[in-house]
Amino acid sequence: MPGLMGQLRTYYSKTFLIVMFGLFFVSGIFIFLLPRTYFVVSALEVGLVLVGDRQEPIEPPEQVAKQITSFYLRPALIEISKKGVSQVVLDALVNLKAEAVGRAVIMQGDGDTKLEDSSKVLQQMIIDLLIRDRLASTQIVRDASKFKVESAKRLSAQLETQASMLEREIDTSELRVAEITRQIDIFQVQLAEKFRSLPTSQTPISVVLESEIREIRDQISTSQSLRKDIASQRSQSIRDLAELRSRIQEQLKLVDTGQREQRSTSDMHMLVLPTAFPSPIGPRRISLLLAALALSGLVAFGTAALLHKLSE
Repeated sequence: MPGLMGQLRTYYSKTFLIVMFGLFFVSGIFIFLLPRTYFVVSALEVGLVLVGDRQEPIEPPEQVAKQITSFYLRPALIEISKKGVSQVVLDALVNLKAEAVGRAVIMQGDGDTKLEDSSKVLQQMIIDLLIRDRLASTQIVRDASKFKVESAKRLSAQLETQASMLEREIDTSELRVAEITRQIDIFQVQLAEKFRSLPTSQTPISVVLESEIREIRDQISTSQSLRKDIASQRSQSIRDLAELRSRIQEQLKLVDTGQREQRSTSDMHMLVLPTAFPSPIGPRRISLLLAALALSGLVAFGTAALLHKLSE
């Protein structure tokens, strides 16, 4: 056997190389002449809503991807079949794939040039169905945000009215306290004058003077009690006003949040139109080339061995 291999290398190496590379060249031409496949790709983004300070999908993209193949694909195929598409094409279109990538859902259909137009129509039809079915749910989200904003504005306006009334009451109470304090000062001056007009200890106090002193003291006591009550009510009104201002700020925050939700809410929309791309030279053609190279080597070796046997 070593002798045979040596003789083959010596006398038939050119024959071996010519046969091997010739067959490999012819095989390579046929492999690259094989019809190329195409894949049609489209993409859409799911609807978004504001959650906290971030936009989040209204529904999980993974769920939408599953619904495409399990719920939307078959009705779309039925619609396409009504347009005269053959059963062979329909059977190939069944292999549509859908996967979620971030917030996007990507559809991909493989096939040759005969499937390109039908695959585009199919994917566009599914996208239209998806967008149409989700318009209502997105509108519900928008309506909820709008209702939140309008309700918060109405309540804020009502609270502002109450706050204005309390502010007027506080200002009025302050004026009343100042007026009562002024009256108390007058009464105290009058009481001091009455005390100065009292007779000496040997002279009895007249009934009239005693009555006047008692009346002034009662007026002072009544005024002081009234001032205390008004001051207490004013303090309570100030606390109520502070609480109202806090509630107004809460409603204004709700208004701002609702408006941001309205601006941030988006419908499901298409990112990429159904577009056909030629498949790159992938592992299938590479493996065919490797197989052709190995087969060419075997055939070339067999040819060299046969020539050697015939020459003996």
